[in-house]
Amino acid sequence: MRISWLSAALLAGCVIDAPNIDTDDTPEAFGEGTIEVSWRVGSSGCELAEVTDVQIQIGDLERTIPCTTGETSLQLLAGDYALLATGLDASGVARFEAREELVSVFEGETTVVPTLRLSALPATLTLFWKFENGSLCGANGVDSIDIALFNNEQIVAPFPIKTECSDGEEVFPGIPAGSYVVSMLGLNADDQADFEARQDVTLLRGEEASFELELVALDSDDVP
Repeated sequence: MRISWLSAALLAGCVIDAPNIDTDDTPEAFGEGTIEVSWRVGSSGCELAEVTDVQIQIGDLERTIPCTTGETSLQLLAGDYALLATGLDASGVARFEAREELVSVFEGETTVVPTLRLSALPATLTLFWKFENGSLCGANGVDSIDIALFNNEQIVAPFPIKTECSDGEEVFPGIPAGSYVVSMLGLNADDQADFEARQDVTLLRGEEASFELELVALDSDDVP
């Protein structure tokens, strides 16, 4: 019977030192750096824009600072980040926003972010429609709804938009805050208007607003 050298050493009571293997594979931690952030809200500043606070989000860090302070300093681990600044009104609703896609933080150094210009957030408009007579699209001979948004009698892009009457609603994101007139036409199979509805709407910055319009049958005398 053959005995290996390891077995022989063990039988002889020898102590064998195991090789020193480093099992600590934890990556080396980065140190912290500083960023300095400043901002301007719209063209008129915090008070006229009715922005109370500015919320800064970068990495896992989130800070809310009084808007009129105009600047802040933050400590972060070294690395590359995207930065989001949101202007909040007194109720905490987001009304303005600015982004910086790449902010590099270096250990032991201060990074000065270019002054952020916060721009008004657009509104999202959801429109619903029904018929004054209580009937549905098919019974009224309406195939599609033509929707236009007017400002000072000018149609706002990307309107007019035509959609299926049976959808019953349509969502329009990205509309600048302001006062508008919503105009709807109920079109038959020949794309002729048989029904109409209109409503004045005011959209606030960053608002999600919903309105229901009632389509009324057009008389022959109503058609220009």
